[in-house]
Amino acid sequence: MANAQLAVRIPKVEIPIGQNGDSRNLGEKMKEKSDYVVLSPVGYKDTLVGVRLERVQLSSPSEVPDVVYSGQGIHTGIVVRSAQNSSDPSWQLTKHDEKPFSVDLKIVLHHGSQTLRQEEVRRLNFLFVSDFDDAMRFGYVQSFIELLLSNFPSDYGNFLMRLAKLLKRRFTQIQVIDLEIKVTSSEKTSLEADDTSGDPADASHASAEPLKIGDVQELLEHAFPNGMGTAEIASTLNSSCAIVEEFLSQLETRGVITHLESDQWIRIDKDADFQNAMGKQMPKVSRSDRPTVAIVTAFYAEKLAVDAMLENRRTYVRYKSDGESNVYTLGNIGSHRVVSTKLSVVGQSRSEKISAGSITTRLLGGFPEVEHVFVVGVGGLAPDSSDGDRAVRLGDVVVSAPASSQYPYAYIICDSLQRNRDSNQVECYGVKTWVQHDDLITKIAEEIRSSSSDDSAHWDIFSSDCLDAIHNAAKDTEFSFNRPLLNVDGQQPARSYTAVNSEKSKLHLGPIAASKIVFKHQVLKDDFTRRFGLIAFDAGFDTVIESVFGNRIGSWTLIRGIADASDGTKGKDWQPYAALQAAAVMKAIILKLP
Repeated sequence: MANAQLAVRIPKVEIPIGQNGDSRNLGEKMKEKSDYVVLSPVGYKDTLVGVRLERVQLSSPSEVPDVVYSGQGIHTGIVVRSAQNSSDPSWQLTKHDEKPFSVDLKIVLHHGSQTLRQEEVRRLNFLFVSDFDDAMRFGYVQSFIELLLSNFPSDYGNFLMRLAKLLKRRFTQIQVIDLEIKVTSSEKTSLEADDTSGDPADASHASAEPLKIGDVQELLEHAFPNGMGTAEIASTLNSSCAIVEEFLSQLETRGVITHLESDQWIRIDKDADFQNAMGKQMPKVSRSDRPTVAIVTAFYAEKLAVDAMLENRRTYVRYKSDGESNVYTLGNIGSHRVVSTKLSVVGQSRSEKISAGSITTRLLGGFPEVEHVFVVGVGGLAPDSSDGDRAVRLGDVVVSAPASSQYPYAYIICDSLQRNRDSNQVECYGVKTWVQHDDLITKIAEEIRSSSSDDSAHWDIFSSDCLDAIHNAAKDTEFSFNRPLLNVDGQQPARSYTAVNSEKSKLHLGPIAASKIVFKHQVLKDDFTRRFGLIAFDAGFDTVIESVFGNRIGSWTLIRGIADASDGTKGKDWQPYAALQAAAVMKAIILKLP
């Protein structure tokens, strides 16, 4: 069904909260004016495009024209008008002299019975009572959004009623909320059922995207150097073992993966000299061959990008069935001997943190001569970092460093919030912070940034020179390390990316952070970013940095190529290019190390 739209018929916007009351009888009983919230839906060609929710003083709901619902019981004071059609498809609800406080919510709707997937942006424009302090507005809206999303309604009717109840009962300093709805995409899923009249569960399953062979390969690349069993892969990908086994067989035939004696599947590193030797020790490295620089990556594309920067490299993979496998690539960058590794998992769950810390500890314990540590890979834009003359954009590179005396940290993890008991507003963030004891890498990065221009940068030659080689190494993957075309209507409609004339990446220095908890709400992420002067986010490498500190290494940094407006894990198209740019900046810095 081309250009499918989920039309919400204006006469049928339902509020599932009981029977209509007799507003005229209620009005006769009311003698004094009271606060009411009036919902006024607006449509274009019978499709809902917006709703105004306005706080008004009324003696009776009958004072409102075209009333179709007047709430009773727990919904007393909420009035719904009949929908008004607009003749203008781009009609904007908010028409006030005062500039509204706006928040965008990106919504993805799945309708199993119709095999329809729709993406839309719901913009909430807030206007406040005249005497409400401007300084209080951000936190006030933040609390509103958090409560709205804490138990997010699954349909329009309940969503509108939740807005109305929050406005009526708790957020009395808000005068008007204008909701604008914009459908950004609407399409049928590829698994379209011929008959959806049977079991609703089957219809819901029909709307899911089918498993692809690339999904299986990507999962094994993410787990590398660890392996995964067939049942574990099927469970992770929410598929059947039969389908997964077929894809595994195809990948094995292509030479992409191999099956181990422990009934595990593992990604093959074709450059490895010593691979999949269960229980055996890696070859010993002579003292003169021991590295002084260590590089940590997380994703397979990051590993390929970093390894492409090394000369005379040799890769060793030691597989262990207990999930503690290791991969080390030894090579040279200039006069420096370098070792790189890849984490088997990355994230902020307890098991992921423990795994990342353990791998880093084994790396630094196995190579005690390491003096400098680089954590290299992808990251995401921080809110508002894409504005201004020194904007951070997709494909740019960020090196973690203190921004100023006001923002003295290089890396920050937030894992808890402290709220005001009365207002529910966030008063402070529970954070862990790190800064380098040795700022040598920061000084070199600043020197490289200062001497670069829009037309030329020191690291450009490193990324361009290895493109053919890295694409050859990645020929059994879906990665393209070329710069993607910029999509200004990207994953975050509310955070459009600014296009630039130059396709050259730029280098930035500033604090980088990670936090699962602040990512739950955009307003929290915005506030957290401003408080700590952040310019990028990543997926969370606190246990890696803790291990670096535990090994008394003072010279370290994180280098993040910007792949999306999240934490780097969502921008699949930009990840390879961003990882390559980060690796190129890393090489430029290492070449300047004494």
